[in-house]
This record gives sequence, structure tokens and C-alpha cells, in this order.
Amino acid sequence: MANQKILGSGNTIAAKGAGTTNNFLITGCIQNGNIADNTETSNKLEFNFNGTVYNLAVRVIANGTNASSTQSIRKNEGAANGTVTIPLSTTGWFTDLVNVDAFVSGDFLGDQLIVGTGGTLTVNAFNAACKSNSGNVTIMCSTGGANSPNDDKYFPVGNESSPATSDFGNLPVKEATTISFLTHRITLNNLSTATTTFRSRKNQANGNQVITVLAGVSGLVKDSSNSDSLAVDDNFSGRGTTAAGGSGSCQSYSYTMHLTSASSTTIILAFSDNGSSLPTGTTRYTNLVNRDPVTTEICEINIFRTVSCTVTNLFGRYRTVGSTNDSTITFRKDLATSGNLTYVLPASTTGLYYDTANSDTVGNNAFIAIIYVLGSGSGNDVETDAGVSMALNDGGGSRSYATVV
Repeated sequence: MANQKILGSGNTIAAKGAGTTNNFLITGCIQNGNIADNTETSNKLEFNFNGTVYNLAVRVIANGTNASSTQSIRKNEGAANGTVTIPLSTTGWFTDLVNVDAFVSGDFLGDQLIVGTGGTLTVNAFNAACKSNSGNVTIMCSTGGANSPNDDKYFPVGNESSPATSDFGNLPVKEATTISFLTHRITLNNLSTATTTFRSRKNQANGNQVITVLAGVSGLVKDSSNSDSLAVDDNFSGRGTTAAGGSGSCQSYSYTMHLTSASSTTIILAFSDNGSSLPTGTTRYTNLVNRDPVTTEICEINIFRTVSCTVTNLFGRYRTVGSTNDSTITFRKDLATSGNLTYVLPASTTGLYYDTANSDTVGNNAFIAIIYVLGSGSGNDVETDAGVSMALNDGGGSRSYATVV
């Protein structure tokens, strides 16, 4: 059965200048990531299934222009149908609910912002619905990072996040799932001699997918032959190992995996990272796809444009807990409304925590988030991944990504 996902990305690091053209990855991470690159080639993702993209929505939080701006879908580095016009000097959400773009396996999709004249523009997030023609298939994307000789680094899946020397960012699944098409976009490789090997990871061990990149090789590299099967409560991530010797670095601008769920209805909606710091004794919010918790709920919530769906399995994994009193983590919807999903993070206790007993219903055009009410203590609670499972009530899966930093 075909399913609907919602793709998205965002950027609040810096306002975009008048008259500039800005290219973004369409899902999972932002253009101003670990290795900034505004070229359209670097900011396009390959989709290895057939489907459609539609319902482009853009949120503007600052607008000093004196002429209209446009945000649009790009296909194979050319113009597509989906386009949103942003009026001069106006903020808020702007949508294109009319145009549809079909794509086939092997097509590349991206997103482009052209800023009007007269002043800067800041886009906080954008979404576009994406429906596969058959099967519960979706794509997860993360920004990559740089590997130097003798580096062994781990890549969390589904977020703008730096690779790390410890395998903390492992995303668990609550449905039997196959991960495939491990892909890296190498934008710079000036290694003099060393070879870099990228792998999938399953339950903190190397998976079946592997890509070997020789010194000096750049561009799009992928494993289109192998895959990894995940059972309920398995977890996955990525790894990049560079051999010793020589000089230089191999820089992966983005990497993706395709997820195919055995269920026709349920997917995981989550972010993964090697450390989101939550200061003890405070209240923080994330939008379920953003690694950086913030203090203001409304400014960082991802709008979720779909038919109603059921939300279950709220989870969070913690590698450091500085709170000496219990913390409470709760699903939020419709701006400032706490849902039924909630769990307690015990004081000074690390590990993976779930609410598997409760559920929430999210309607059309809802806002979703997680609220953290953190116990007092010292330092931070460090969360490495968090998320929920979501099932559309009409029988299709759904996924939302909007990285907002």
C-alpha cells in the first residue's frame, strides 16, 4: 500500500541575503551543516522509489524584502511544479496545495529559495508531502562530516549531526524494517593515500551495506545491492572508517538510507544525534526531528500536514543524566497541549525509556513536539535519540522531517 511522508528541512542560522539563490537538502538536515555547501548538486538527494511530491509549505520568521521571494521543489537540478510565493515583508506559513511533482526511481530532489530584493529573509522550516507509489518506503537523511586518516567515526541517522567516535546515535524501530541504499555525497576528498569505508550499523555491529571510497574519489557513492533487516527493537546507524597513512580528509556532505516497513501503516518519526544537551532544572522543547532543544515551544515546532494519525511509542535514549531529581517527558500537540504519551526519566539513570501503553491522535495541520520538564541537578541530561511511531488512520504510513537549528 502506498504511504504518505512529509519531507522537510530548515535553516535559522543566518538570514539569506537579498537576491540570493539558496539550495537546501529536501529532508533530514540543513544546508548550513557541518560542511556548508550551497551548490545545487550537493543539495540534491536520490530517491530510489517511484512517487510524488506535493503540498510544499514554508515558514518564514523574518522578512525584510521589498519584493516577493519563492521557495520551490527542484527535480534533477531543474524547475519542478511545486512553488510557494512569499510576499514581501511578510512572515508566517505559505503553501502550495495545488501542484504535484512525480518522480521515478533514480531521480534527484532538492529545494531552492530565491530571496526577493531589498532585504534579508529567514526561512525557519519547510515541508513537502511525499507519497511512494507502492510499499511503505521512505528516506532518512543526515549531514555527514569529515574523516581524516586513521579516523573511525559513527554517523547518527535522521538529523543534522556531527559524526562521533562513539556509537551513541542508534535509532530503534518498533516495526520490522529493511534499510537499504546506503548513500554518501562526497563533496571533498583530498586524502593522499587512505581509503574510506562507509557501513551500515545494526545493534552496534557492522551491517551488510558497505561503500569503499578510494583516496581522491568524490561524488555520489552508494551500495545498491545489499540491505539490512531490522526486527522490532533493533537499532541502526552508520559508520565511516578511514585507513591510516597520508594526509587530507574525506568529507561526506550528506548520507541517506531508505527504510521499508513490513507494516503498511506505521513508521518511526524521530531524530538521532550524538548528544542533545538538556540543562537540568529547565523546560525544553524539540519538534521530534530537531536535535537541539529550545526554550520557546512555538518557534521551533514542525507543522505536520497530513490526515489524522495515531501516535504511539514515545521514546528517548540518554547517555548522561545530571538530574538528581526525576524528569518528565511528554508528547505535545496543537501548541501547548500535552498529550497522553509520557514517560519519567529517573534521576541519575541512563538508558532507553518508552511509553508503550498510551497513544495520541493528531489531526490535520497539527503542530507536534516533545516537552522536557527536567529535574534539578548539575550539568546536562544528554539525549542521543528520541521519537514516536505514527500510523495514519487511512492505512498509510507517514513521516515528517524538518531540521531547525
